[in-house]
Amino acid sequence: MYSIITSKVVYFIDPQFLSLSLFFTLHIYENIL
Repeated sequence: MYSIITSKVVYFIDPQFLSLSLFFTLHIYENIL
């Protein structure tokens, strides 16, 4: 949950990190599943 919030915050601060945060979030989802 915290990682998802972090990715949204990073995207809000600097949209250039959208790809990185998205990849990071998907990677965490894979680890959870």
